[in-house]
Amino acid sequence: MSTPAKNDEKKKRHAVRNTVLSCILVCMLCFCTVSLGTYAYFTDSTTTPQSTISSANYQIEVQGITQTADEEGVYTLPAGEYRITLTAKGTASTGYVFVRSGNTLSYSEQLTPQEVGTDGQKTTITFQLKTQTQVQLAYRWGRHGQQSPAIQNGVSLLVAADGTASVSA
Repeated sequence: MSTPAKNDEKKKRHAVRNTVLSCILVCMLCFCTVSLGTYAYFTDSTTTPQSTISSANYQIEVQGITQTADEEGVYTLPAGEYRITLTAKGTASTGYVFVRSGNTLSYSEQLTPQEVGTDGQKTTITFQLKTQTQVQLAYRWGRHGQQSPAIQNGVSLLVAADGTASVSA
C-alpha cells in the first residue's frame, strides 16, 4: 500500500517532470521560430528592374549659314542677307531660340521637336546685315519669360551699319 507521503512525493515528481518537459518544449519552439526567421532573413532576395534616368535634351539645327559658330553659338557674318531655317530636335517637350545681335536680344516662338531623330517644328528667319556682325543663335529647352516672341516664322532681323538691330515682319 502506498502511504500519503509517497503519493505526495510522486505528485511532486510528476509536477517537476511536467514543468521541465514544458520548459524544454517551449525552448524548442522558440529555437525553431528564431531559426526559421533567421533562415528566411538570410535566404530572401529581391530584384528590382533597372531604371534609366535621362534628362531632356533640346537642340536646334541651323541651315543657311556656311560659317561655323564658336562654342557659344556666335557667328561672325559679313554684310549681306541670310535666310536660315531653325529646326527643333530632341526629347524636351518644347524650347526656344534667342538671337543676340549687338545689344538686341530677340526670342523665338516656341519650337516643338517631334520624336527623336525626326525633324520638329521649323522657323525661317531672314537676316539683313548692313555690316559685318556677330550674331548669336542659342537654344534652350523650356519656355522663355517673354509675353510675345519677336522672332516668328518668316520674320526679318535687320542690323544697321551702326550695329543696332530691329525685327520686322
